[in-house]
Amino acid sequence: MNTYLLIISFFLSTIAHYFLLSKKGETLYANRKTFKISIFIFTFFQLLTAFLYVEKVTDVYLFKSAGNYLRQRIDFYWIDSDHTQYPFFPFLIFMHAGLDYMSETVPYLTFMFLIKSVLLIPLHYLAYWVQSNAQTALAGRKKYLELITSPIIYAVIFFHGQIDIILIAFFILSITYLEKKDSYKNMALSAVLFAASIASKTWSIVFSPLLLWHKRKDWKIIPYFLFTGFLLLTNVFLYTRYVDGSSVSTVLPALLKPGGPIGIWGITLLPPVTEYLMQHKLLIYALLLGVGYLLVIRTKYSRIKILTLFIMWLYIVSIHWAVQYLIWIIPFTILFSEWLGKKWVFQFHLVASIYVLLNYINVANNSETINRNIIMLIGVYLFALLVTKFIEKIKQPTML
Repeated sequence: MNTYLLIISFFLSTIAHYFLLSKKGETLYANRKTFKISIFIFTFFQLLTAFLYVEKVTDVYLFKSAGNYLRQRIDFYWIDSDHTQYPFFPFLIFMHAGLDYMSETVPYLTFMFLIKSVLLIPLHYLAYWVQSNAQTALAGRKKYLELITSPIIYAVIFFHGQIDIILIAFFILSITYLEKKDSYKNMALSAVLFAASIASKTWSIVFSPLLLWHKRKDWKIIPYFLFTGFLLLTNVFLYTRYVDGSSVSTVLPALLKPGGPIGIWGITLLPPVTEYLMQHKLLIYALLLGVGYLLVIRTKYSRIKILTLFIMWLYIVSIHWAVQYLIWIIPFTILFSEWLGKKWVFQFHLVASIYVLLNYINVANNSETINRNIIMLIGVYLFALLVTKFIEKIKQPTML
């Protein structure tokens, strides 16, 4: 039943998404009234299908366990001694505890439905951000609807329930304040939001050198990062004071193990390369990230375009690949569809949608319903699309 519901709702979302790209799709955003009605209809559809799903996707459902243990003041980091279940800061765990409580006290509201409902907030913030940065009001409304109807977004959020959208939303909001009038208040708010992004999922820390580079002539960037680090340590410290028997030494090792298992993606298709990477992982990753920083900052693009290219680079060099990571770049490809090329964006979204759907059919069935080699071939093509576009953009003349 879950598989059929996934496939049907995925295709309905896909139809709505590509209808927006047609001339007739303009009727959904031609004026503010129809635009608002369209948002309401799509959101209602997403929540309805999220409510009807009874699938408990394992990695997300672990958040319920983490929240439940927190309610009992039991240290989940101690239970998860090899740090494979919750390798994050103890930040969103408080939200998970609240959702766990609600799922036990409010009839029919499951934990999975509640977490998917919460994810609507960062999703619509990102849609608003994309709309606000569009060239015209009409284009902005179109891009807003494109984002919230994206089948990739739909599958990752309303089927899987993954929280990566929170990480991206906090980070974009932090950049928004960082780019405002240079003041201590804006810098402080940006640091708080950047800390929240890292605390949501530690991967955000890799964006730090990009922020440092763009603010390299502003001495306030030093206290900015010191304040960010202080907030993260405070989060860990407060958690250890709240949970019985917990300690900083118990929590910190978990924060050094983000990434999950090796995925079938890009360079991991070459076993000798993967084996060498795993033996020298930290050193190789540091070098690869360093190369990525140098490649993107030399282009002299705007900060957000550089961020877009860097996310592409992360995809290219990643070995700890998971299908939900594709959600990171979708707001940027929609915002910069003209810059990246509308044909390329169309092709990328289409191939990525197929890749996501086939992966999640296997997740829904908890078996290899779709042959792994088929998914691998589509993944290789998707990987090649990213590589070619990345090379094209870093070779272009410097521009804003």
